[in-house]
Amino acid sequence: MRPQEGLRENAPNVHALTKARMVPRPGEVIESGTILVRNGLIVAVGSNVPIPEDARIWDLSGLTIYSGFIDAYAQFGKEVESPKQNQPAHWNTEVLPQRSVLDAVTISQDDVKKRRELGFTTAHLVPTGGIFSGKGAVVQMTAPEAASFVLKRRASQHLAFVTLGSTYPKSLMGCLALIRQTLSDADWYRRYKQVYKQHPNEIRPGEHVALNALAATVSRKEPVFFHLGDEADVQRALAIADQYKLRRVLVDSGHGYRQAKRFRRSGTELVLSIDFPEAPIVSAPDRALDVSLEKMQHWEQAPTNAAVLHERGVKFALSTHRLGSKLNEFWPNVRRAIQHGLDEQAAIEALTSAPARMLGESARLGEISNGRLANLVVTDGNPFREKEAKIRQVWVDGHPWYSALERAEDSPVGTWEAAWTGVIGPERLVVSGSNEKPKVKVGDDGAAVDLVMAGSDEFSCTLSSKHFGFEEGQVRLNAYLNAKTMVGQGVLPDGQRLSWSAKRLLPEDHSAKEQKLLEAISLNPVDQYPAGAYPGKLPGMNLRKRRVFIENATIWTCGPQGILTNANVVIEDGRIIAIGSEVQAPKRSYTIDGKGKHITPGLVDCHSHTAISRGVNEGSHAVTCEVRIGDVLDPTDISIYRQLAGGLTTANLLHGSANPMGGQSQVIKLRWGHDAEGLKLIGAKPRVKFALGENVKQSNWGSRSNNRYPQSRMGVEQLMRDTFLAAREYGERKQHHAEQEKAVPFRSDFRLDAVLEILRGERIVHIHSYRQDEILMFVRLAQEFGFTVGTFQHVLEGYKVARHLREINAGASTFSDWWAYKFEVYDAIPYNGAMLHSAGVITSFNSDDNELATRMNTEAAKAVKYGGVSPEEALKFVTINPAKQLRIANRIGSLEEGKDADFVVWSGPPLSTLSRCEQTWIDGVPYFQRSSQTKRRRWVEVERRRLVGKILKESEGSEKEDKPKDDKAEETQSIAERLRLLSPWGQYQQIDYQSLYHDGQSLHACTGCYCEFR
Repeated sequence: MRPQEGLRENAPNVHALTKARMVPRPGEVIESGTILVRNGLIVAVGSNVPIPEDARIWDLSGLTIYSGFIDAYAQFGKEVESPKQNQPAHWNTEVLPQRSVLDAVTISQDDVKKRRELGFTTAHLVPTGGIFSGKGAVVQMTAPEAASFVLKRRASQHLAFVTLGSTYPKSLMGCLALIRQTLSDADWYRRYKQVYKQHPNEIRPGEHVALNALAATVSRKEPVFFHLGDEADVQRALAIADQYKLRRVLVDSGHGYRQAKRFRRSGTELVLSIDFPEAPIVSAPDRALDVSLEKMQHWEQAPTNAAVLHERGVKFALSTHRLGSKLNEFWPNVRRAIQHGLDEQAAIEALTSAPARMLGESARLGEISNGRLANLVVTDGNPFREKEAKIRQVWVDGHPWYSALERAEDSPVGTWEAAWTGVIGPERLVVSGSNEKPKVKVGDDGAAVDLVMAGSDEFSCTLSSKHFGFEEGQVRLNAYLNAKTMVGQGVLPDGQRLSWSAKRLLPEDHSAKEQKLLEAISLNPVDQYPAGAYPGKLPGMNLRKRRVFIENATIWTCGPQGILTNANVVIEDGRIIAIGSEVQAPKRSYTIDGKGKHITPGLVDCHSHTAISRGVNEGSHAVTCEVRIGDVLDPTDISIYRQLAGGLTTANLLHGSANPMGGQSQVIKLRWGHDAEGLKLIGAKPRVKFALGENVKQSNWGSRSNNRYPQSRMGVEQLMRDTFLAAREYGERKQHHAEQEKAVPFRSDFRLDAVLEILRGERIVHIHSYRQDEILMFVRLAQEFGFTVGTFQHVLEGYKVARHLREINAGASTFSDWWAYKFEVYDAIPYNGAMLHSAGVITSFNSDDNELATRMNTEAAKAVKYGGVSPEEALKFVTINPAKQLRIANRIGSLEEGKDADFVVWSGPPLSTLSRCEQTWIDGVPYFQRSSQTKRRRWVEVERRRLVGKILKESEGSEKEDKPKDDKAEETQSIAERLRLLSPWGQYQQIDYQSLYHDGQSLHACTGCYCEFR
């Protein structure tokens, strides 16, 4: 403690706040009560609290007291350079769990004052930057230099799904892999240290400051706040939290209403931002076309976010997160959320007891009760309902801080009803502005004039005489404020004196207005998913599994039965139970008239990059087998729906070809309208993507990115060999450790675990390849280490070495007729597929492209043109053959009894360019029906008209929409954006890092002139 200089202050530390309306906790009100505060703590609350003699009495008649509001997720202060660590930190510079936010920012008086004026007495101050951002702190809104400022220095850990531009991780899947490995390492290190205390003869674990800082996280002693980038991040955060049993709090992206059911089922708590999107610009018809339906829907539904979540039973806290410099919008937006259906008591809870509970501070914060800190907010009305309500006092740790006049009635600001003696004057005066610089206005067309204050209860002003019946001159007035009245005198232009008084009008009752507003709000069902023009289910659509009967159709079974004419199929519970000409219709079945129609199995794409979010490649390291496509599925990718319209039902989603040993693949069924987990084909054998050729040795990466080993085709082979040997040794150590039953825990390496699965035959390899020499190299490598190759992807020189592929039972997934698009494919020929097929290699055609995947049936037809393959066999190139390559032919790829009911109804022969896909069914459910498109388009037109009309109506009188400077700025940004996207790096970002609800731009991540990224 610093020694006292000068006279000692002896301010009273006992206070009695009396005669106030109190809200001790949500749903509880004391109309007139007393709060007794001693030494910063609440010691008594109630209607009949005896007041001790040493207490300072505060008469708060007419005011309301709430428990101090808590900002659940606050970011303020100026960032400073973090002090250097003497101890070793994590190898990845974005893993900073040991960093305290209090060491990373400098906080000013103004930072604290701005939040105190909003009624916040406490804030959860959170760090920024990094994947593991560090420790958050609970701080009191006192002076930043005061000893009482920090309530809890290490209150929470923070995680963000961040991708980096040049180092690992460059993709979302790399970020998630890094998070999993770091949490696993932290738990291993925590257990290791515990064992070492009991067995000091073991190898000393060493000091790892980053892992040590995560001990509280993995042992559930502190909450982890996940900062979400979009709605799809919800599943990713919950998966990580569940795997490592973390105490999780999710910081919502503003789209929580779309995930309300998931939050409720998982019991997840949220931090909500009260920042709402501005109205899209739709005043000009051509500009309105550029605004997506999803964006307009979110504009409408964002203010209902908190209401929907509360209605579904989800617990949440409110915060200033994302408001930035717009802190003045906090209370207007809280009231807007309440107008859109949020229960007022839920809003109070979200600012008091809910954040206190999240931060483990319920014993000290969150309500007005004995033993709690004396954090209080005094208002002159209801800030949750009334726009005119003001924060009058904020008490922090029992100390009163003032943000306005002590008493509401001492303020001149408001509307006053005036009475005049000796003259006819205006009936109403409106005082606006601040208490220090008020202005008074008479009538709707009068100009506001300054109100000169002399102290807190006396003022003077000069008004135009026209308001008093005089043509010229001024009327001088003065008055005293006395409770809720003004009493004063004045002088007219002719020198006569007058007297006058005014009575403050109470704030207008907004309840009727709010009810009218609520009745006017017309919301779409928030359960429509994905949002926008193509929800998975329109009103009236039936997407449940049904008993289906297809009759009198031409059926291409792609199985032993071949092509059947005038045949029938029976489907029940998502499976084919009978097929043939003699099959009879079951009772109460949905019938498809197949006369003139052709039925095929659902098409299968063995090489796709559809529906991958924020990075197809983790190209930072040469070996990234730990990353998983399954972590980053994007169920909103419109390409899914477009490919359904082309008859595609299954796709193998592959990592890109930026590294020799890439990420783990994911097989999906195109179940449009399901979430990420609902897309996955459960039971498919695990797989991984490798690559050879120009891409992995960085031939086309440019001079700025050619420093990663390997830089030659020879180096690629050696890297793979070295990694396999390392994984083999890792497996031996792991087995030895388990056999020895050592007390010291074994550290898992997820990268080597994935490679070890390959060596054990538990994971198959799909290898990107072009040239025969590299294909032969990899065949020999597979023979040497004994692992399984599912397919050689692209394999455009496969026709030269077909027998070698057959030797190791590897399939060939090739392009139909691509050639000469880069140097290493100069020897590609369109007959490749037919020649591989005739050589006995299981052959498929793939898309590697979002748009090409919409017409895989005509791709298969090219095998008929180039090589004379029969139409029946050619169709197998996109049905049963890729299913065999993916090891899922027992379920899909052909129409046989017992298999999944994935089928397509074509208007004619499936290989004809004149035929159209009319229906696409998956698991016995129709996910695409061409006949419903008219209804869908009509629904979109009506929905867009409704939302445009609502936006225009709410924008009436607003100058924001058509300001020339806004248009110019937008045009400038548009030009800059276009220039950026024309650059190689811009094209890479546009293709490889697609956001949610993108328009399905073509995505081919293994070919093209910028193959280093794809």
